[in-house]
Amino acid sequence: MIGTTEGIVLHHLKYGDQAIIVHILTRDAGLRAYMIHSPRSKRGGLRRSFFQPLQILSFVGQHKEGDKLNRIREVSGITPLHSTGSDVVKSSLAMFMGELLFKVLKEDEAGSELFDILTEKIKEIEQDSCEMAGVPVWILYTLSLHLGFVPNTEKQGDYFDLREGIFCHQCLHPDHLSGINTQIWRTALGQLQRHGSIRLSAQERRLNLDDWMYYFRVQRSGLSEIRSLEVLRDLFH
Repeated sequence: MIGTTEGIVLHHLKYGDQAIIVHILTRDAGLRAYMIHSPRSKRGGLRRSFFQPLQILSFVGQHKEGDKLNRIREVSGITPLHSTGSDVVKSSLAMFMGELLFKVLKEDEAGSELFDILTEKIKEIEQDSCEMAGVPVWILYTLSLHLGFVPNTEKQGDYFDLREGIFCHQCLHPDHLSGINTQIWRTALGQLQRHGSIRLSAQERRLNLDDWMYYFRVQRSGLSEIRSLEVLRDLFH
């Protein structure tokens, strides 16, 4: 089937000498992989610059049921992300967000609502209209909300059970938060629920981000290491 759709580029890798494989979160069909031939050609319609992390595209895709690799026939529109590509903070955020989405999402999990929310945040990053240091925790919270394991804040307790996603008064297994980590966790969740962003000190952000990654490893068994995370720690914390 051939059709036009929108997509957010998450990740690409080299395939031989004349091609790359690009993973794109599409608005209509979730996460898809595409084979792109000769992306370096200046005369061709598909350039490698189109496929940088978080680039928003409109494109004509060829999809076949059961095929792991699809085709892009034409890029019909592109949202310029000039500063995201050149600014070290924004480009590091783009790498982290792209890698996280690529490793966390399964093919049909993301719908149009999540796609639209991510698109809006990407534009905010490009336009400097959001707090950059809070974006890593924001995207983890947003993904937990859309994937069905957002932390429950209705109950009280000095512990947070990472397996059950709830606060509790005691936890008998090792996958839990306690002490200052629980306090920061509760504060950050309240800020995210009320304002859609966090305002924490650098040390608190680092603890909270590490705890979110721990939560995702518990909730998404088999989640591989997010290699771009260390760069964010150096930049923001």
